[in-house]
Amino acid sequence: MLEEDAFRILETNNYNLASVCRVLGVPETSWNNQRVFLVQITQEQIRNLRISSGNEAGVDSMWVPGGSHASGFKQAVIDPVPLDSCGMMEVQWKS
Repeated sequence: MLEEDAFRILETNNYNLASVCRVLGVPETSWNNQRVFLVQITQEQIRNLRISSGNEAGVDSMWVPGGSHASGFKQAVIDPVPLDSCGMMEVQWKS
C-alpha cells in the first residue's frame, strides 16, 4: 500500500491494533503479542509492479479486483525486495 495510506489508517484508527486489523481485514488476534513493522520500499527497489490477481498468499474476503482494497486503499504486488535494503519502522500501538 502507499505510505500515505498506511499512516492515514494508523492515525484514523488512533494506532489501535484491533481497529487497524478490522480495516485491513486481518483477524483481530493475528498480531497480538507480535511486533508489527511498516516496511518502506523506494521507487528504485520496485520491480514488476502489478495489480494483484487474488491468488497471492494472504488474500482475504476484503480483496477486490482492480488494485483496491474493500477499505478503499490502493494495493499492488511487486517482486520480493530484501528486507535488509528497506527502511523499517515498528508500529507503536496505543491500545
